[in-house]
Amino acid sequence: KMQVTYRNQEIRYSCQRRGSSAVLVYEFRPLNNIGEAKIGSLEFFLIERYRLFCFRRGRLLTGRVYHSPYLLREAIVTNFDKHLFSLNRLPAPAGLPNSVLYSPGVDVTVYPIESAH
Repeated sequence: KMQVTYRNQEIRYSCQRRGSSAVLVYEFRPLNNIGEAKIGSLEFFLIERYRLFCFRRGRLLTGRVYHSPYLLREAIVTNFDKHLFSLNRLPAPAGLPNSVLYSPGVDVTVYPIESAH
């Protein structure tokens, strides 16, 4: 379950996995507009994804995605819950994220999901 709230120029996401009592909270404040990610940049690699993957019933599935480029803003993280990493069996980072970007979003078309194999 996810919830987003907007208050005093700050955005707060709270997340709770099914079957867990833990609520993870992430808060940040969007700053300057930086426009679209430049092709070949780290931001483009991380953000402009046009294929999604999911694991369901022991199978890897994939689907093509279409959207216009995200308009990006710099952001400052004010609350960052590292527990998400251990839930996914990953080591928690020592500090805050190295890169923080925000986008108000875009409309997305997701095409039929199919087996990735």
